[in-house]
Amino acid sequence: MRRTMLIGAVALLTLLGALPVGAATDRTVEDVVGQGPGGSIVGAAELTRSANGLHVDVTMTAPAPGSYSYPDGALNGGGPEVYSLWAFVFPNPGLCGTDGCAGLGDVKASGGGVFNVAGHPVNGETLVLSGHITRNTEPFALNHLTNVAGAEVHVAVAPHGTLDAAQMPAQATIPSGDSPEWWWIALFK
Repeated sequence: MRRTMLIGAVALLTLLGALPVGAATDRTVEDVVGQGPGGSIVGAAELTRSANGLHVDVTMTAPAPGSYSYPDGALNGGGPEVYSLWAFVFPNPGLCGTDGCAGLGDVKASGGGVFNVAGHPVNGETLVLSGHITRNTEPFALNHLTNVAGAEVHVAVAPHGTLDAAQMPAQATIPSGDSPEWWWIALFK
């Protein structure tokens, strides 16, 4: 009797383990390169897609103060530096230009949006940024999140220079630099 119950319990647990729990997810990992698209690999980004939205995790070597290009207005005074994480979402990548999805014009053409995912100061060797975007997340620019499964997503880590406590949290939530030449990026197609 106990053996039958044990076999039945194992079979049930095996069956339950094979069934999806909650929303289905799709995880993809890409290299983080920078600054700019031709930069060297400095870390990894993971994008998780679910019915509820997108989750982004970036882990990269923290740039040493003064060792990278600073956008206009960013302070280079040493000490803790501020970085922000952005997602450029192209829900209909077929509507991007002939050279692929790149820039706000293509975000707009594809019906997409730009989202500030996370941001904070770092004072160490590793920079970790993580955040979630849902269909209800207010975009920084353009449209709310749509077509999660088919969207092309470009993830960017933007530098803001030395921490200025008087400007926080805005310092980590506003755009920094106006093109990918300033950012560390990962592309999810």
